Amino acid sequence: MAWSRLSKGRVPMLTSGSQFRDSVIRTLSELVGEEVLAIWEIPVAETVVGLPAERLVEATAALQNDLEIWHLSAITADVGPSRLRDSPESVLRLLYHFWKGVPVTLAIELPPGTSSVDSLTGLIPGAAFYEREIFGMFGVRFGGHPDLRPLLLPDDWDGPPPMGPRTTVEPSGGGAI
Repeated sequence: MAWSRLSKGRVPMLTSGSQFRDSVIRTLSELVGEEVLAIWEIPVAETVVGLPAERLVEATAALQNDLEIWHLSAITADVGPSRLRDSPESVLRLLYHFWKGVPVTLAIELPPGTSSVDSLTGLIPGAAFYEREIFGMFGVRFGGHPDLRPLLLPDDWDGPPPMGPRTTVEPSGGGAI
């Protein structure tokens, strides 16, 4: 896959998915250093970079400013064993899926008892809907979100978040992420 557009001389010409992957890993490793907890690929050649939750906004800004990765295609969540730390406890994992010809995902994990992370809406206004969905379904609070209210649940919903910590959720069972 060839990348022919150079913008402002900041983004190197990428000729393959592996060069793109290497650029993403180099940029984020330079930014957060030893705090990059894990790097793995899933079968569709998607690079996943695990980061501490408190570095999410900074890492997203680096993707935008250094690599011109602007398209956030989804934010998804799952509950299961940690992929970033050696821990027997299940964690809530948030996956921020970006796209620029090839996929790259930023992964953060919220350990039990932690239910908040900074919002990406200051960098990516479209993240508001994804964050509202995760807030409603999992109970995650996004600090700095301009309108944090459930997106999918009915207005008269009176119970806990359906996928949140007060319900029993089976781990995802060794799926791709």
